[in-house]
Amino acid sequence: MSRILNITNGDCAADAMRHAGIIGDFLPWRDLLHEGPVPHGLTLEALSGIRAEYIAQMGWGDYEQVLDSFRTRDQQLQRFAYYKKIILWFEFDLYDQLQMLQILDWFNKQRSLDVDIGVICVDKYLSECSDVELVCMLNQEQPLTHQILDVASYAWQVFSQDNPQLLASLLNLDTSPLPYLNGAVRRLLQEYPSINNGLGLAQQIALTHIAQGEQDPKTLFRLYQVEEARRFMADTVFFQRLMLLNAARIISWGTPSWDNPVTITELGQQVLAGRRHAVDLLPPDYWIGGVHLTADNVWLWDEESGKLSRKMTSQQPNF
Repeated sequence: MSRILNITNGDCAADAMRHAGIIGDFLPWRDLLHEGPVPHGLTLEALSGIRAEYIAQMGWGDYEQVLDSFRTRDQQLQRFAYYKKIILWFEFDLYDQLQMLQILDWFNKQRSLDVDIGVICVDKYLSECSDVELVCMLNQEQPLTHQILDVASYAWQVFSQDNPQLLASLLNLDTSPLPYLNGAVRRLLQEYPSINNGLGLAQQIALTHIAQGEQDPKTLFRLYQVEEARRFMADTVFFQRLMLLNAARIISWGTPSWDNPVTITELGQQVLAGRRHAVDLLPPDYWIGGVHLTADNVWLWDEESGKLSRKMTSQQPNF
């Protein structure tokens, strides 16, 4: 058996690569790091526990099963020295870029990397590629360099910090060793509440289509994917975005399900027009990386300036 390890974003990509005859073992990463807490300074094992707990709390998996999957994944990564060759296969979207940062940061912390490591990062979705396309990607492999490791580690560290302005500062730095990172960071920042109306970009797209008369949640998800230049959000996450709009009375959904129609409310029309702010209707309580957005810790994204600013509350001094 060839001692090659292929690390990629999930089971669909791994299955496609096996079908294409890519040689070696496969390690699917299976974590949607753009959702939920990713606190700073934790070991891989400690973070896996937090991630498993979050995924279970969201109803996206059984805690013990998810935790066991992460433990098996982490143990396989820790046996990296067994392999003669490791190839990271990732895509250009936010989901993949964050996974790649986590893995590269982990490798950067190892005392010795006496193994040949390469990176294949493409502007295609691996699971949708033909066998020939996947095999040809082996010719696009880039050697892992110190520049790649340094950029990835810095980006991972600021992503997990509790000050999101550090993450936003990446937009002004040279991240060219990871050519798709800048776009992924911007897309993550666009999920912060907009300074104009408090909606993240996915919610803005969904609400616009609802206001135009689309009522079917499944169709809304398809329309959202069409507008997403780099698709990264699963339908379960999109569903949660709609749930928050419903909780804020921005949309009317009855009993939320994929089969029940959604309509925009008068409040929703006001939010869409920028006359009301979604954050004022439903204070946030969710995580983006290391930032816990709450009623007292609201950060707003200004797409025009490309900057984040903290929303002032009555308890905060205005310096």
